[in-house]
Amino acid sequence: MKVILQLSLSLVFIVFFCGPARAMDNCPGWKTEWTTCKVDADCVVVPNPCGWPTSVANTESAEMASKCNIRHGASMACVSWDKMGKAKPNAHCKNGECRLKPE
Repeated sequence: MKVILQLSLSLVFIVFFCGPARAMDNCPGWKTEWTTCKVDADCVVVPNPCGWPTSVANTESAEMASKCNIRHGASMACVSWDKMGKAKPNAHCKNGECRLKPE
């Protein structure tokens, strides 16, 4: 019985602590090349780790940036984004870098 309990606890540890780390292998963190641009059309708004539309990336990297932000935010206690009464953020290219457009 003691061996079964130890195996069960080991399995729980592996599933809850090693699984998320493995999922992050493809997402080493935000990369500066994800925000390089030449013109405004190169830039799009992507969700930050909490799902808020406040990060920007270039169109080529937007999908990976979104996925990595979502993975990074999976373990965070985030406040939900309330779309009511908020203007949709826009992105633009300034000095070769995608940025949020000031409202």
